[in-house]
Amino acid sequence: MSSPAGANDNESAARLTPPPRAPSADASPRRAGSDRRSIWALALTGVGLIGLAATAALVFFLLPEWIEGRSSAGPVTVTESAPTGAVEDPLQPLPPVASGERVGEIEPVTPDLRVEAPAPAGRITTSRPARRSAPPDATPVRPAPAELERAIGEGMAALAVDDAAAARQAFTRALALAPDSAPATAGLARAEEALLSERIAAHRELARSLVESERWAAAAHQYEAALALDPALEFARVGAERARGRAALDERLESHLARPERLSSEAVRAEVRRLLEQAAALAPAGPRLSAQATRLVEHLARAETPVEVSLESDELTEVTVYRVGSLGRFRRHTLELLPGSYVVVGRRSGYREVRLDLVVGAGAPVEPLTVRCEETI
Repeated sequence: MSSPAGANDNESAARLTPPPRAPSADASPRRAGSDRRSIWALALTGVGLIGLAATAALVFFLLPEWIEGRSSAGPVTVTESAPTGAVEDPLQPLPPVASGERVGEIEPVTPDLRVEAPAPAGRITTSRPARRSAPPDATPVRPAPAELERAIGEGMAALAVDDAAAARQAFTRALALAPDSAPATAGLARAEEALLSERIAAHRELARSLVESERWAAAAHQYEAALALDPALEFARVGAERARGRAALDERLESHLARPERLSSEAVRAEVRRLLEQAAALAPAGPRLSAQATRLVEHLARAETPVEVSLESDELTEVTVYRVGSLGRFRRHTLELLPGSYVVVGRRSGYREVRLDLVVGAGAPVEPLTVRCEETI
């Protein structure tokens, strides 16, 4: 009885435990496909990363060079050729890197893109500023040393032979080549000083020759010209003062010599005596002044020497000589008069008055003068 029961228990246990399941026929292909897809995805991902790295490298090395070339091309205008909102890409294909080019030394430049506003509808204008050029060098271009040295050498040589005009010309040319040249500046100053000395010496020499010839007015002019160049010149100051005084004396002496008849006046004769005393005090007098004084003394002596004059009348006419006095009635009257001009008047009752001019020359005989009133009233 027990055997069948145990057999049933074992049979139940065998039925409750599922037997091992054999692999399905279509499960293996699905797993293999999934594995292949994973491998291809990994491969594509690696290729993408490699391409991205290559693109980044090209952009890093070639973009600065392309931007530098494009920055000097001026403003770039992108014109719409597609529907509104579509804009052409202004970036052009990157130029290839030349073989052996050291791209690592290129300084990257960041473009300064500015959009001009307002722009016409449908057109977008993008401008790039022109590449800034380096500021000009403030240092002036230096002339050729040989040309500058040649000009300075010519100036020094001209100074050595006392050719101040040529020296000034050479140093002026040198300063035109190099305005800050110290030797040229100093040389030009020496040349100008030499030229000034030459001009002063010329005025002094001409004034000396004029003084020797006693042309005092012209000599004074030369001294004054020298003083205009250098007011501190003592010789010019003294010479001008002396020449002006002598010129005034010369002019007054010549005036009396030209009109000796004025010596009939006592006032004029007194003035001439003072001038003669002034001339006598000058030493040396000089040939011109000596001659003037001699001639004037002679004129003065004759002017102070009376001349005999004869007057004739009719014993009816009253005769008067102005500056002398009344002579009365006479037939013939002789008197001595100093050289000069006189007026003789004759009067007679019932007759027209007579007025005559009498000129008495120095040292010269005078013809008799007749004074008669003959025209009745």
